[in-house]
Amino acid sequence: MKVVAYTRVSTQQQTDTKIGLDSQREQIRKYCEFYGYELVQEFSDESKSGSSLKQRTGLQEALQYLREGKAEGLVVYSLDRLTRSLYD
Repeated sequence: MKVVAYTRVSTQQQTDTKIGLDSQREQIRKYCEFYGYELVQEFSDESKSGSSLKQRTGLQEALQYLREGKAEGLVVYSLDRLTRSLYD
């Protein structure tokens, strides 16, 4: 299955922590390799709050990629990197 990765940090301080963009990407790559997913594209947002989906260009690009049928799934490091609200 073809998937895209989405990573996000909401503050500059998170960039250098265990949930920094590079760490998230590495974990997503390992996850995809373990489950046999083909990671076809990576998208990210830096210093963006999780409160609004529409203000994050990286996420909007990832969703557009999915709408266009270029991938079948979205992989995130953890749900809180995607959104604060399960309703979204």
